[in-house]
Amino acid sequence: MPRLELHLQINYVTRGDAYLVAVGPHPALGDGDVRRAPRLQPIGEGNWHGVVSFDDVRELMREHRSASRSIEYKYVVVSGSGGTENQRWEASQTVRSVLVDDTLLRRANEDTLHLYCFDSWRAAQSSVFATAAFVDSIFGNAKMPKTTSWLRLDDLALERLRWDGGETGSQADAVRIRFVAYVPRLDPNHRVYVSGAPAELGAWRPEDQVPMVPLGSCLFACNVLIPRAAFPVEYRYTIADAREPSTLVCRESGSNRWVRIPGPCPAARFLLVDDAFRYATVWKGAGVAVPLLSLRSQTSFGVGDFSDLKRFIDWVGAARLKLVQLLPIHDTGEEPSPYSALSVYAIHPIYSSLQWLLDAAPSMDTALRAALQKNLDREASELNANPDVAYAPVLEAKERFIREVYERGGGSAMLDTPEFDQWRKENAFWLPVYALYKVLRAERAPADGAVRIPSEQWLERGADAASVASLTSPSSPYYDRVRLIYFTQYNLHLQLKSVSDYAKTHGIVLKGDLPIGVTRDSADTWQHPNYFRMDRSIGAPASGSPSAQNWDFPIYCWEEMAKDGYKWWCQRMQHMSQYFQAFRIDHVLGLFRAWSIPRHNYSGLLGRFEPSEPIHRHELQAVLSEYYRLCTPHLRRWLIDERFGAESQRIVDTFFDTHEGGHVLTFKKHLATDDAIARHLLIAGEDRRGWLALSPAEQESRKRTFRALQLLIANKCLIHDDGAGPDAFFPTCHMKSTPSYQRFANKELLDHVWEQYYYRRTELESERYA
Repeated sequence: MPRLELHLQINYVTRGDAYLVAVGPHPALGDGDVRRAPRLQPIGEGNWHGVVSFDDVRELMREHRSASRSIEYKYVVVSGSGGTENQRWEASQTVRSVLVDDTLLRRANEDTLHLYCFDSWRAAQSSVFATAAFVDSIFGNAKMPKTTSWLRLDDLALERLRWDGGETGSQADAVRIRFVAYVPRLDPNHRVYVSGAPAELGAWRPEDQVPMVPLGSCLFACNVLIPRAAFPVEYRYTIADAREPSTLVCRESGSNRWVRIPGPCPAARFLLVDDAFRYATVWKGAGVAVPLLSLRSQTSFGVGDFSDLKRFIDWVGAARLKLVQLLPIHDTGEEPSPYSALSVYAIHPIYSSLQWLLDAAPSMDTALRAALQKNLDREASELNANPDVAYAPVLEAKERFIREVYERGGGSAMLDTPEFDQWRKENAFWLPVYALYKVLRAERAPADGAVRIPSEQWLERGADAASVASLTSPSSPYYDRVRLIYFTQYNLHLQLKSVSDYAKTHGIVLKGDLPIGVTRDSADTWQHPNYFRMDRSIGAPASGSPSAQNWDFPIYCWEEMAKDGYKWWCQRMQHMSQYFQAFRIDHVLGLFRAWSIPRHNYSGLLGRFEPSEPIHRHELQAVLSEYYRLCTPHLRRWLIDERFGAESQRIVDTFFDTHEGGHVLTFKKHLATDDAIARHLLIAGEDRRGWLALSPAEQESRKRTFRALQLLIANKCLIHDDGAGPDAFFPTCHMKSTPSYQRFANKELLDHVWEQYYYRRTELESERYA
């Protein structure tokens, strides 16, 4: 029964009580669990060594049902007691693979086969060069073989990397070395080689150096049989022209490398050497961030579109830049903010290149095409003459033109193709829901301001699969409008995909923007209401001033999302990766610790961090007698007089109840929140006609009143949030700027509470979820 002993050695200088483990998807390597993984031992000068035993290699191979088996592992630095407190993993793309096949076992004369692996640590920052931005775009190596996360090699690579190397005969007095190198910065017309002193490595002659096989994830490997007498072996890696290996592009920096036969086992016959290419210079690149809307050219239609983006990529390449970052391009409907998406999947029709659309429309009558072209040119000239972005007129004109192309034959000609049918099936998880949502939303809020009950009822019911299938079927009265939206999104997909592929071929990265939240009234919240907490909003606390931010995006319900493995997030990322090789994650901190605000609080001043450790009731015992004073707005008549002057009596009569002879005030129960007051003043709510009927001066006066009352609602030092428990309290972010704080005698105690929450406990939570 052949037994394998895997001898692992790596150089890594640790601090304190830190140590290294080797972890992988095999019981001998902890089954992927760091706590059960074998621990390496220090052997001096920063080197670590460990032995991993596999009792029956043939059984291992039979379980894999293959003629060859790869044993995969990677290193983790562990510090702290228990083995789980702090873990530092190698770069995420780093996985080492030891191929064990029949050839290897036949070469083993003894019962125990010893395989020595000399590895080098791959720092996390090095993994950036294995991402799509560099592999697919900047270095253009997208066609090189890909691997899974555990580096399972494809069949071709396996055949070329077997331990016999395809040779015949036997060399008993020789050692087979497998060289593996991490080479991230490689142009597509270049290849990686290993060159060295022995004749088997080319004797330093460029024309005889050994080519390495690409394994994917920027890894390259080769197997070489070297006579034992040639040890220690001196070598280094090179990059050369793929068509002419003797034409060197660059050699590694630094001194030559050496590999020696391990002292404890002079009869060792199999060595695996894992290195990272040493570059002489640090890679540098620059990019540009730009809103697509602003890339307006002479051929635009009022705003920048995908045709303009393609021309901009030409300029970026000429300027020797490497990256174009865009603001979000999701459909936001009539809302011009790019962060107010109606769907995290749908592309905004305003970015459609109408000329591109018209040119791509098949089977269109020549006279009709000419008429459409004439209208297109005329409207484009008018919109381009506007010095500002006329968002609403441009969107209306574009949607009208798209609809005309669709109705004049372009729709049926494109939607009846196998290509569209395949695209529709691939996007079935969001496309029908989004299209139906758009149709129902348009009916719910038509131009005349009326509310049409059927669509309102459908939206209230939610996007259950049966209803969506029924209302988007050919028998549905909405079918033609749904097909128009399919047509629009399919064309937008083709245009953006074409631009993305164009950027790749020019070595340019297209970087997208991933907004922190989704719009409350959106296809996503309609389809997945369980994923969102609609009673709260995400924002940002006050920082150095009394103002905070409320973005009015619902908080994510992470517990619900975890139940299906964060499927919505995975689909969202995968969908974006069709077009973008990199993402900017908006307010990334909010994905781990959000500023959570009650929906009724427009200002964001009454929010709290979530998750976070509250201040508990027993910690506030010294001030609990002042509970009402600290957890409710501290309102006195002098404060109202100071804020409102001659209007103060009217304000008191309208919004407050008075106590203690009129000196102490409380908000009326039905007017105790920002939302209630905004609706009372017609600033918010459904009565838009009532608001529009007010004069501009009256509208401005009501806005000033609202802003002043907002600050009074937030004039408190503590928040008692029952949602976090009956004994949970949170200091307000702007506490020290409130009149309530200024009038409180024991400021030192409140200062301690405030700093305890916003600095000490917040930092501890950050470390816990890091």
